[in-house]
Amino acid sequence: MMRMRTLPFLILALLWSRGAAEEAITSLDLPDAKGVVHRIDEWAGRKAVVLFFVGVECPVSNFYAPEMERLHDEYSERGIAFRLIYSEPDASVERVAAHVAEYRLSAEALLDARQALARQAGVTRVLTVVVASPGGGILYRGRIDDRFSEDGKRRDEPTTRELRDALDAVLAGKAPAARETPVFGCPLPEVPADSR
Repeated sequence: MMRMRTLPFLILALLWSRGAAEEAITSLDLPDAKGVVHRIDEWAGRKAVVLFFVGVECPVSNFYAPEMERLHDEYSERGIAFRLIYSEPDASVERVAAHVAEYRLSAEALLDARQALARQAGVTRVLTVVVASPGGGILYRGRIDDRFSEDGKRRDEPTTRELRDALDAVLAGKAPAARETPVFGCPLPEVPADSR
């Protein structure tokens, strides 16, 4: 009888792990605003890694800066790592450092000028959030909350908080209820063909 009860959970776990393996970040080789190169093996020992794909001049991304900082402060102590990913071809070290300082962001800022990480993560807009496992499996991709509708209308307060829900699920050893949510934001600028 006990076997019959656990079977659905085992099947669910297998399907979830297979989905994460199919869609994964397999490599990371990005400099931070200080010129130090970061790699995926730095994620070992973390419960998950949150990648905020942000833009220096994207109003949606900048609007969420205080919430990104709150999430960083709340979940960093619980084993979640946070990174700001700048996937803009013209995001220089100086521009990124100035942006991080202006918006008082504590997460490590990485430059993805060729959009290699954005392509691996399936990101086409900022602000998009990706929650990855320590091995790079994509556990969640989408918005922080539903403050912005898909057509850009903004609520005063969110009615759902998908990123918090995803992080709470991961910390509880569960798969996030939603693997993907719609994103409203600025399209990633095109990378010149000779820069790829």
